[in-house]
Amino acid sequence: LIGPMNGSTWHSYRFNAEKYPPFFTEFYHPEYYPKLWEEVGFEKFAGYFSSIAENVQAMPTPSWTVPEGITVRTLRMDEYEKELVNIHRFCTEAFANNFLYSPISLAEFLKLYLPLKAVLDPEFVFIAEEDGEMVCLMLNVPDHYSKTEKRLITKTIARKAGKKYAGLGHQVSNMLFEKAKAHGYHTLIYAFVLDEGMARQLSKDFFGEIFREYNLFKMEL
Repeated sequence: LIGPMNGSTWHSYRFNAEKYPPFFTEFYHPEYYPKLWEEVGFEKFAGYFSSIAENVQAMPTPSWTVPEGITVRTLRMDEYEKELVNIHRFCTEAFANNFLYSPISLAEFLKLYLPLKAVLDPEFVFIAEEDGEMVCLMLNVPDHYSKTEKRLITKTIARKAGKKYAGLGHQVSNMLFEKAKAHGYHTLIYAFVLDEGMARQLSKDFFGEIFREYNLFKMEL
């Protein structure tokens, strides 16, 4: 048994490891929930984290380039549903080997993401394309809960598999930093990263210090 998971990783899952005010898109639950799971025999199965880069305005502006033949644009809000159809197609392939991945139908995907239009800033949804095909996606959302500073949350970043596209996510991340500074953002959050391999080091390189941790639990039957 693996949980908490509301159907699949496309929906809410994991428990916060500690109590704190949530940022936008971050789930909330009473502090005692994970303790109850442990008391009945569940144990930690996987860890996740969110990291934060503060004082973005003081950081040096990074240079960014993309490979020849690839262009980067922002989200077209006047074609929002069409954009979501293309994003669904891209994510179905790009996420196929992700931890605990399960596919989602286009209808369910649209049900989840059509309402997101009201809270997005299209200038911070980056789409890299090659010959009209999406090869990298970076979805950032303003932290609408933050009342004291401008804060941006990186919710999704993915690229097409293949050596040709190695580093493309880093290049788009550099573009994010450049634009965030220009728009007066103070803080960036890189949210809900699976804690495995080089994830902590890469997150530190781009997004500063880890400041949130989450757990997924299991029980052997």
